[in-house]
Amino acid sequence: FVSPRKLEDDPVLIPADIWSGFVDWKSSSVEGNGLKIVAVRVVPFHWLEQAVTERSQDIKSNKNAGRPNSRSILIIKAYDALVAESAIDYSLKFTVLTDQIRLWVANNSPEHPDLYKELKYNTIYKVLKDVFQEDKKNKSLKN
Repeated sequence: FVSPRKLEDDPVLIPADIWSGFVDWKSSSVEGNGLKIVAVRVVPFHWLEQAVTERSQDIKSNKNAGRPNSRSILIIKAYDALVAESAIDYSLKFTVLTDQIRLWVANNSPEHPDLYKELKYNTIYKVLKDVFQEDKKNKSLKN
């Protein structure tokens, strides 16, 4: 880690020219060319490749981390309500469901009176496609 080390710092690969400076194995630090590296660990190169691969997978899996937007929450709420009412016909096209979602939002969200107009097919599809497909598959297995 580059000194002074911060909590959010990631380990760094030490440039070759730094090794020609002062190496202190007791304190696990290397100093040279005006740069000080602390908490030095010498590891096989394939460990670094593995760590980079794992980190990039973590980043990809957390791509959608964070608070979902209010439209997504409302779409899911509408879908759950329609499922509870048994109002979804899984034999029909997804466009029928998008119309049902818009109608539910128009009737049940007075705090967003015009939001139903902004809910496009693609938006609803992105939010519900996996859940809808899973429910459709489960429904067909029951029949």
